[in-house]
Amino acid sequence: MATTAKPSEGVLHSWTDDVASDEVPDHAFGPVTPPSSSVSFEDLLDRHHLRPAYQSIFDLASGEEVAAEALARWPELSITPDEAFQSAAAHGRLAELDQACRYGAIDGAIASGLPLGFKLFVNLEPSVLGPDTAAGLVTRAADQVDLMVEITERALTRRPAELLRAVETLRAAGCAIALDDVGAEPESLALLPFIAPDVIKLDIALGGWCLSRVYAPIAL
Repeated sequence: MATTAKPSEGVLHSWTDDVASDEVPDHAFGPVTPPSSSVSFEDLLDRHHLRPAYQSIFDLASGEEVAAEALARWPELSITPDEAFQSAAAHGRLAELDQACRYGAIDGAIASGLPLGFKLFVNLEPSVLGPDTAAGLVTRAADQVDLMVEITERALTRRPAELLRAVETLRAAGCAIALDDVGAEPESLALLPFIAPDVIKLDIALGGWCLSRVYAPIAL
């Protein structure tokens, strides 16, 4: 099955141009320096400010909405996602913010109610993987959300042993695994069989395709 992610009035949340315009792939921090902002780190964790946005994913054949990808946004604060995660890294609290974003997305999905078989994509930052990360994610979902845990390809070569343990825990609990940016680091392709992802999201450079960032297809 082939799918596409695109703007829509979806099951969970409408996907707006404002959300799309400041999307940052993964957590590509660059130099870790605090953003020039009066926003405190506690503000970033505050659920009054941390709001999940959901990008709908559709089956290309049927046009049916089959999933949504959760993205963290702070609409009431003058801060981009990139700045938020740079701030977390500068404070040494990246794992805390990353977890808060995932938990907020899961809580929002549970509160909204999801159709049977509808998947929720949540991002897992490889650099903050800990021994309890996977178990905590599964516990938070509480059998009420069909999780698709999305990990970037770079984790395959940078933290392979820890990643494999996390994937094993997630799969044992019934979570599916998505691998993003496949093809961005060719040396990691040899490790794909060990992850055996349920969803592969191709890096745009893999085939030299000129695709819209919002409409980029996902191979299932």
